[in-house]
Amino acid sequence: MNVRLLARWEDDPLESPISLDASLDPARRRIAGRWILLGATSLGLPQCRPFALDGEGRMDFGEGRADGDRYWRCDIRDIDITLGATFTVTWSGGETGVYRIEKIAEPGSKSGGE
Repeated sequence: MNVRLLARWEDDPLESPISLDASLDPARRRIAGRWILLGATSLGLPQCRPFALDGEGRMDFGEGRADGDRYWRCDIRDIDITLGATFTVTWSGGETGVYRIEKIAEPGSKSGGE
């Protein structure tokens, strides 16, 4: 099952939301496989940041990052993908934030839910 996830940072839900397209293993409710997934953070803002998430949880924002902030990490591959589930993002400076999944939808759909 292909889905688009929307997750928000618990400390500030308006700051840096994350969107991620993934394929789920329907029996386990986990992200299927270890291939590269595409996503973005800071959605709809001038500083929208697309990224590629590799099989080990590294978020790569690309070598063109002028600020040197190319890599983040997240553990979303280690959790069951359900509404309200949380995962951790570690920013390039080593600080972490907890994100909560608030929408699971078919890519391109206008409505959310499971």
